[in-house]
Amino acid sequence: LYTASRIAHVDWQNEQLENEVAQLQTILIDALSIDPFIDIDSLKQQVNVPPFDPGVLAVPLAPPRLEAYLPQGLSGFQKIVPGAKERHAQQTAQAHERHRADSATYQAQEQSRLQALAQAKQQYDQKVAEAEQQVSKHNADIATFQKEFAQGGTQAVDDYFTMVLNASTYPEGFPQQV
Repeated sequence: LYTASRIAHVDWQNEQLENEVAQLQTILIDALSIDPFIDIDSLKQQVNVPPFDPGVLAVPLAPPRLEAYLPQGLSGFQKIVPGAKERHAQQTAQAHERHRADSATYQAQEQSRLQALAQAKQQYDQKVAEAEQQVSKHNADIATFQKEFAQGGTQAVDDYFTMVLNASTYPEGFPQQV
């Protein structure tokens, strides 16, 4: 019984080993059927920032309209009521005063909104400039790598083939680190 189980285990191990050998024998054929070329220009990046969206800061506040403050005009009958003209004149003066006060508040709020809008735009422009700088540096590094690779620089060639090997597919369990 022990011998039979050992023979079965060895047979199973031999079968596993034969499967691995078969996979290894096809690695070269599989690798040659795939174009490993990596276009170095494709490694370059584009600046990708969304357009400036200030949200509610872009919407001007509605200025107060004097018409909304003024009392209704006196009708024909109201004009003959004693003291009505004076009350109407007083209400009109108060309306003008409220309108002036609300206009001053509006001006302050609108100025604050414009300052916040300018600050948001400045922050956006700064982020765009930073993104452009990062992409420019990255693309300059790629151009340097491309030039060194074309000149056969040892490190550049090694890096290129490392990228090719990293992009390749291998059988499960195949060692990929040296």
